[in-house]
Amino acid sequence: MWRNFEEVFDLASDHGKVLAATNGGLLQFDGKKWAALPSPSGIRSIDQTSPLIVSLSSGRRLQLDGNSWTPCAEVARVRTIATGIEFAPGDGWLVQQLALQTEFPIPPPAYAYAAIKHGSMLLVGTNDGLYQISNSISDRANNTDNPSTLTGIYRQESRSWKREILPSTIPVSRPNGIAEINGTYVIGGLDGLFVGRPGAWNRVCDDAIRQIRRAGSDIWVVHGNGALDKLDPIHDQLYPDVMTGGSNRPWTCTVGLSGDRVLFGGMGGWSERSEPLIESFPPELAKDVVTAIAGRGPTRWIGTEQSGVVRFSPTGIKRWNPGNGLTDTWVTSFCHSPAGLVVGTLHSGLFLIVGDSISQIPSPTQRVTQLGFWKDSLVVGGMDGAWIRRGAMWSLLKTNGEETTSITQIDGHLAVTTASGVYRF
Repeated sequence: MWRNFEEVFDLASDHGKVLAATNGGLLQFDGKKWAALPSPSGIRSIDQTSPLIVSLSSGRRLQLDGNSWTPCAEVARVRTIATGIEFAPGDGWLVQQLALQTEFPIPPPAYAYAAIKHGSMLLVGTNDGLYQISNSISDRANNTDNPSTLTGIYRQESRSWKREILPSTIPVSRPNGIAEINGTYVIGGLDGLFVGRPGAWNRVCDDAIRQIRRAGSDIWVVHGNGALDKLDPIHDQLYPDVMTGGSNRPWTCTVGLSGDRVLFGGMGGWSERSEPLIESFPPELAKDVVTAIAGRGPTRWIGTEQSGVVRFSPTGIKRWNPGNGLTDTWVTSFCHSPAGLVVGTLHSGLFLIVGDSISQIPSPTQRVTQLGFWKDSLVVGGMDGAWIRRGAMWSLLKTNGEETTSITQIDGHLAVTTASGVYRF
C-alpha cells in the first residue's frame, strides 16, 4: 500500500507523542521522526485519544478497539495549544492564542489546518503547493527559478519554519492512475502529474489528471480539462497537448486500446492514433460523451454517458440500451474476457456482450468504476471497493472499501488506485 500523508488536518497529543490526522491515515511523532499507524484513510479529525476516536471525510466516526476500527458515538474533545487546536476558515494566525503570537509571530508558508505546541516547537498541519513547467520531464521537475511551497507539517523553532519529513510514498492525495516502464513510475491525480518512484518524485505539471494509460513504451495522460499528453519516460520526453492542431475535436475523455492501436474517446466520437490521425464522429454519438472505448480488429465498442453501448463494425452499427437489455446507459468501462466483452455501468453493475446479445451478469457492486483482467481473472473496481473473480466466486481485495479510480498492472503486480492511495497485489 502506498499512501500520501501531506494533507494534514488535525494534530493531537497522546502520552508524550503527537498524532496527525491526514488524508492517508494517522501518523505518530516520537520527537524525532514520523511513522504511519494502521488506520483508515481520509481522516479529518482526532476526536479523542483515550480511547482513540477519529472522524472521516465521509462523516463516519470510528473508535480503535484492539486492532479493529468500529463505529462509535460523537464525542467532544477539549482543545488547547498543548493538546492541539484547529484553525477555522478565515481565522488569522493564532488569533485565539494571542500569548503565542510574540513567540511565533510568522505564519507558516502554507494554509494552516491545525497546530500543537510540543516542547519548544510549534507544529502546524497544512496543505499548499507551487511548481514550474517546461516541455522536458526532467526540466519541469528540476526548474528552480521560483521557490516551491511544500505541503504537510511545518515546525517553527527560532522563528524559522522547517518542513517535516513525512513517510509519504506517493505525491498525490487522490491518485487517478499509475503506470510503470523500466522501473520509472508515472502517477497522476488531483495534485498533478509526477514521474519517479516511491519516495522520490518529480512534478511534471500541477493540473488535475483524469486517466493514465500505458501503450507499449508510451504513457498517455488525460488531463481534467481534456488535454492529452504523451510521455516517453525512457527518453525523458513529454509531448504536451498532442491533439491540439491535429484533431477537429481535441478534447479527450478516455484512452483505450485495440491491439497495438491507441483509441481516444471524446465528445461525440473518437480518434485513432495513426498517420494521419483517424477521426470518427458519427451521428449516433452526437452530443454524447465517450466514457469507455475498446476495439478488436476493425470493430469498435463505444461506451457513453447517455446512450449506452454502440458497436461499429464492418457489418453495421449495433446499439445496446434500456430498450434491449442494457438497463443503465452510463457506461464506465470495458474489458475483454474469454467469455465476451464485459461492460461496467455506473448504477447497474456488470453486463456481458457476446455477439449481438447482451445479458446482465453477477456483480460484486452495482456502482462499477473500473474493470481489469489479471492472471486470467476479472477485476472489478467500484465506488465501494475492489474485487477479483476466480471461477464463479468474488473475493474482496483489501482496499478498505475505498473508491477505485484505476486498475492496471505494474512491475508484474496488480495495481489498484483508490481515492486514497495505491494498492499492489
